[in-house]
Amino acid sequence: MNTQHPAARRYGNVALRLLPVGVIAGGLAASIASSGTAQASTHDSTAKVSNSLTVVMAAKRGALGTILVTTGGATLYTYGKDTKNHSNVTGKVLAAWPALTVPAGKTPAGHGITGLGEFKRSNGQEQVTYRGEPLYRFIEDKKVGQATGQGINHFAVVKIGASTSTASKSPTTTAASNGIPQNNGGDGDSDNNGGPSDGDGNL
Repeated sequence: MNTQHPAARRYGNVALRLLPVGVIAGGLAASIASSGTAQASTHDSTAKVSNSLTVVMAAKRGALGTILVTTGGATLYTYGKDTKNHSNVTGKVLAAWPALTVPAGKTPAGHGITGLGEFKRSNGQEQVTYRGEPLYRFIEDKKVGQATGQGINHFAVVKIGASTSTASKSPTTTAASNGIPQNNGGDGDSDNNGGPSDGDGNL
């Protein structure tokens, strides 16, 4: 004979019916927490990828071999008088040989290119480096594939896999001592033009 009070039997049945709901709720909470962790991990991975900016690639340039260029195809150079992660190119020379830079917070990347890095110039810009050597473009390279700055005042193209320091020691062509290219023969001054008194440094 069951002597349990009817109310006790009623509430006991309710409790038994609610128990699976609690178990399900607990499992759902654990599932949500696990999902949140996975989403956070995916977000971190995506953030790392988004911080990279592809700015260079390799390109074959005839007798020069495989060299480093921008993603737009502009030839890149190093300067033989720079030191690791430091640029000695300033003023008018920098105007003729613009530094390759990336926005703050971005990491330079390339299509299969390793050894890239960056450092902060005195003006706050982040200049890209290859094996620690600062990279530059040349304003006289007007078309894709040109490398007219090769050998001018210690500037040299960057040969992939070769020592850029060795490449930078290649013979230099005649140019003004200030590193600015001279057209029409040049007279050695800073106006980027030749003159009737070619070589006097005044015209």
